[in-house]
Amino acid sequence: MKKLGKARLTIVADAMEAVIGAIYLDSGIEACREFVKQFVFPNLEDIVQTKAYKDAKTLLQEFTQKHYKTTPLYKLLFTEGKDHEKIFYVGVWINKEKMAEASGKSKQEAETKAAQIVLEQLQTNNSS
Repeated sequence: MKKLGKARLTIVADAMEAVIGAIYLDSGIEACREFVKQFVFPNLEDIVQTKAYKDAKTLLQEFTQKHYKTTPLYKLLFTEGKDHEKIFYVGVWINKEKMAEASGKSKQEAETKAAQIVLEQLQTNNSS
């Protein structure tokens, strides 16, 4: 699921919420509870352990607040391509130091990729 990207994960989450709501409206609270027990609860432990509910931007923000007492700053560097095929290039800074840049089909995707690059750098530096 992590590979879907934040926008797609939001769609999946909204769809799951709609399904649970539809079950509740159609069949009542007991059917809804049974669905959640069968399809949601079995995955909760893995979701919590892997922090799958947090994306790279959230994890980076938590890290920088804890270790640098600041939050990352994302800046749109430039875009290229036609309006319907635009590629966004974004940089991420921590304490005025540019840490990484990345591109994506949306600013959100580019920011998430840049945050992931910085997280990997920080993990590599901390394990050395």
